[in-house]
Amino acid sequence: MSSRQNEQIGRRIAAARSARRMSQSELANTAHVSWLGQRDEAFRCLQTARHIAPQQTREHPYVREALITLLRLHLSPSEALISYSEWARAV
Repeated sequence: MSSRQNEQIGRRIAAARSARRMSQSELANTAHVSWLGQRDEAFRCLQTARHIAPQQTREHPYVREALITLLRLHLSPSEALISYSEWARAV
């Protein structure tokens, strides 16, 4: 491999690690705002985590737990919340 190819691979790995850390941060934010009772903000954090790192978000056990909690807290959950929950296999 050329040094240019190695450099490109290194950049992709760094970007993937960065995305994973950013997604983890959003998941932590979900927990924080959930504790504060800010359900809509918690869902926005989950959506942001999905946008940044979809596979990690889908497989993270806290995501399913948070979605189940959000579904229980809403008397009439939005279609977006239901769809997200189905995507994450929480329901």
